[in-house]
Amino acid sequence: RMSGIATQTEQLVRKISNKKTKLYATRKTAPGLRYFDKEAVEIGGGTR
Repeated sequence: RMSGIATQTEQLVRKISNKKTKLYATRKTAPGLRYFDKEAVEIGGGTR
């Protein structure tokens, strides 16, 4: 799960050419997995 989230995040971050634009994790996560989902987004280059 985390690997997939990190990979998708990295792909989206690469598509964003504007360096001022940031990709944020949303509050909508699976029950009990919020910490892991947000960690995966951060690993992929996103922002909490």
